[in-house]
Amino acid sequence: MHGSWRTEHVRSVRAQCVSCSFDRSPTLPGFTEHIPDFLWIATDSLHIYAVVVEIEAPKKKIFTRGGQPTAQFTQAQTQIAHWKSWFREPANQTLFCDHYLMDALPRWRTFIPQYVLIYGRRSEIDGNAQLNRLRANLSRDGEHYMTFDRLHPIKEHDQYMTARFRAGRYEAVSMPATLEMGPLWARNRSMIEGKDVVVDKTPYMADDRKEFVKARLGYWDKWAADGRTGMMGIGDAE
Repeated sequence: MHGSWRTEHVRSVRAQCVSCSFDRSPTLPGFTEHIPDFLWIATDSLHIYAVVVEIEAPKKKIFTRGGQPTAQFTQAQTQIAHWKSWFREPANQTLFCDHYLMDALPRWRTFIPQYVLIYGRRSEIDGNAQLNRLRANLSRDGEHYMTFDRLHPIKEHDQYMTARFRAGRYEAVSMPATLEMGPLWARNRSMIEGKDVVVDKTPYMADDRKEFVKARLGYWDKWAADGRTGMMGIGDAE
C-alpha cells in the first residue's frame, strides 16, 4: 500500500491546538527496523501521549479459515512489539521528546506511548462470536486495534493540522477545510512552516476562504512571535 493512499484516507478522518499529527513515515530517532506510518502527539494537563500508528491494507485478513491469526496480522503485531521495546528505554523517550517536541511542551509531564493498528474490515468478524472474542484478546497493553470501518471524522478534532518534522523544523503537510485562526491556536501553529503553501491544496475549502486564510496566517504568526497574551476564547476565532 503506497504512502499517498495512506495519507489521503487517514487525512480524511483527522482534522492544532497542542495536538499535532505527523505523517509521511515519522522516524523514531536511532530506530531503523520499521518506520511507523503515522504519529499523533497529544497532551492533557499531566501527560504527553505519543500515538504510533500502523496502517495495513483493508483487504488483509485478520484470521485464517481455521480461526488462527494470519501471518500478515502477526507481522503487524511484531512491528508494534519492536516499537514498544524501543520506547521502554527511558533514554529513547528522552530522544523522542528532544526530536519532536523541541520547546513546545513542558517535559515534566508523564510520557505515555500508545500504539494503534488499523487493519482489515469489520465484515470479516461480523456475526462470528468466536472470532470477536478472540480478536478482543489479541491486543496487548497500550495497544488499540481497529478496522477501517472505525475511521470517521471527529468534530472535536476539526482544528488539527498534519505536519512533517524534518531537520529540526515542523513543516505543514495538510490542514482541514474547517481551519479557524485566532489566539487559541496561534502559538503552536506559529512553529509550523509552510502553512500558506498547503492552503491551496486543501480540499473542500472555498476559494474565497483560502484567500482569507493565506492573508491572515502571517498576522497570527507575528502575534505569537510578539508574545502577546490576554483573555482568549472561542469567540476570538476567525
